[in-house]
Amino acid sequence: MSLDRLQELSSTDSDIAPSDIEMHGVKYIRSEYFTDGQRIFFSPLDFALNGPNDGSVMEREHKLYGRCKVKVLKRHFERGSEVPSFIECEVSRSFFKHKLWVVVRTTKLVLEKFPYNSIRDIYQPNYALYPDIYLKKNLRMDLVSPRNDASIAFSIVTGIPTGTKVREELL
Repeated sequence: MSLDRLQELSSTDSDIAPSDIEMHGVKYIRSEYFTDGQRIFFSPLDFALNGPNDGSVMEREHKLYGRCKVKVLKRHFERGSEVPSFIECEVSRSFFKHKLWVVVRTTKLVLEKFPYNSIRDIYQPNYALYPDIYLKKNLRMDLVSPRNDASIAFSIVTGIPTGTKVREELL
């Protein structure tokens, strides 16, 4: 999957800067980096299309949280789709290891697997980073839920904010 697909898949009506530009025969790919040189991802879709492959590990050192690691376990695809619906990750810090689900787009399978609200509720937003502990206990996430160890460590490594929500038009 190429980077120019990010614009095609994200929205048809919005003016998004192109993900790649060609000047004088050289192709420049739009991306941003942390000061240590690791790539910052713009969204779960960007992470799914341009992030590490299954089995790969990304890690970063943070002055408050220590060494944080994200291992991509498996991408889950709907039949006939090039874009995964969600990604299963293992997030770890020095003293814990958790599974985290990164919801890329909502499909029938995603709505069945995750307890999302079909109607927008300001007290129970539909977050894209979903810790497995919430899923195992069949809990919905509330306004303070994004501030959990797994989401924070994932955010430190990837740059995707802990409070990233699933886009409303996809529900």
